[in-house]
Amino acid sequence: MSETILQVEDLKAYYFTPNGVVKAVDGVSFSVERGRCLAIVGESGCGKSTLVSSILGLLTPPGRIVDGKIIFEGQDLLTKSQVEIRQIRGRKIGMVFQDPMTFLNPLMTSGFQVAETLIEHLNMPLAEAMGKSVGLLTDVQVPDPNRVSRSYPHELSGGMRQRVLIAISLSCNPTLLIADEPTSALDVTIQSQILDLITSFKEKYKMAIIFITHELAIVPRIADEVAVMYAGKIVETGPVAEVMQNPLHPYTQALKNSYARARKQILPSIKGSVPNLANPPPGCRFHPRCPYVFKPCTTLEPGPSTPHPDRTVYCHLYGSEDVKL
Repeated sequence: MSETILQVEDLKAYYFTPNGVVKAVDGVSFSVERGRCLAIVGESGCGKSTLVSSILGLLTPPGRIVDGKIIFEGQDLLTKSQVEIRQIRGRKIGMVFQDPMTFLNPLMTSGFQVAETLIEHLNMPLAEAMGKSVGLLTDVQVPDPNRVSRSYPHELSGGMRQRVLIAISLSCNPTLLIADEPTSALDVTIQSQILDLITSFKEKYKMAIIFITHELAIVPRIADEVAVMYAGKIVETGPVAEVMQNPLHPYTQALKNSYARARKQILPSIKGSVPNLANPPPGCRFHPRCPYVFKPCTTLEPGPSTPHPDRTVYCHLYGSEDVKL
């Protein structure tokens, strides 16, 4: 029987700015199970990073969670104090970010930074933690882990810094790993190695993983399920193989077509631009860019439809018997 590790229910996270309320995450729901990887895919500015910050308790003013639930291992994180959230973050929820240099301390050696997590969350003695850190660096396939342990972040390559960050995130054997664009700044070869590394740990430790990316091409390499996000909302979810083979939502289709164009070295593009989330269009937020738009799309927000088992799509095309793709 599958075990749900994280369940997000109708989450709304807004930014309250002088220019209006930015609805960066607006009614998002999804879940991820133990030993499974959910990829959340979407263009820059769609709300992915705000979603991650909300789950991790890192959303700062003017951002604020205004509604919803974030259920982790049966407990709503939104009812926890900041002290309790800090205890969970790093201990039970590991984090890997796009730029390790924004996370790693430039004044501390890599080995000490791995050890620091063990000391803070597991009360491990310093000497034991330093020894354990070398083992963790070995686990993430760092060559010459003793040397890297003594090195400062600026002395390491981008790929090596990312491995150090993965070692930190996995040091306490977390239940959930959240990886926010962890490979987008790396070259293709290193990117592939990092994806393989994350997958191997998912299989070895049966972790749940949320993998955030704007690159649809890498999703089949890493994920079991995918949620496609657009303008603060999830528009389609389902098993990766099925969504890639037969995308249902027009936005998912456009993402796939852009990827196909890029492979042919044609400049990838989707008509139009992401809407201003301080003043989103009425109805379906994708309707100004959608080739299939019809009257309900411009006024009514689409609800969930399940045209196939394990597939959910938020699109009026699947709620009307008269209009089909």
